[in-house]
Amino acid sequence: MLLTFPMITLGALSLIYLLVTNQYNISFVYEVTSRSMPFYLKVTALWGGQAGSLVLWSWLMSTFAAAVTLRKWDRDREFLPWVLIVCSLTLAFFLGLIIFSENPFAKYWQIASGDVVAAMFPPAGGAILFTPRDGNGLNPLLRHPGMIIHPPMLYLGFVSFVIPFRLPSPHW
Repeated sequence: MLLTFPMITLGALSLIYLLVTNQYNISFVYEVTSRSMPFYLKVTALWGGQAGSLVLWSWLMSTFAAAVTLRKWDRDREFLPWVLIVCSLTLAFFLGLIIFSENPFAKYWQIASGDVVAAMFPPAGGAILFTPRDGNGLNPLLRHPGMIIHPPMLYLGFVSFVIPFRLPSPHW
């Protein structure tokens, strides 16, 4: 658990760097940013698409899992394995979605027929990296200032419910 947090943090920061520096050869960057967007919207574009939202969700889950692992477990030691199992399975599910379904690091490749495809690795047959001049930009509904804080707060609430806990019983 403790090593997962820095690795997912590195991935999330890498994705934010790609968003801010207009790396349109990455399909996720192309889908959610454009050159005309201000800096703060490029950063918040991380949760402007499903792949980035899954990265944010995984990062928050790994943060909570690392924090709960570092908690003092003297009194409730019997709950630690169950907490770790629930956190690990939930995080594995989201990481599986990122890796196998919604990879935010997929690149655009131009194949021999002239078509452009998104893939993590170059397709067979001599594909070359393709970089569009500009991106599609953020969905206009997500440009509202409330959308800067709304998704992270919503995800914080969802992720915090994954951490099982019990309130200490009162000693009368």
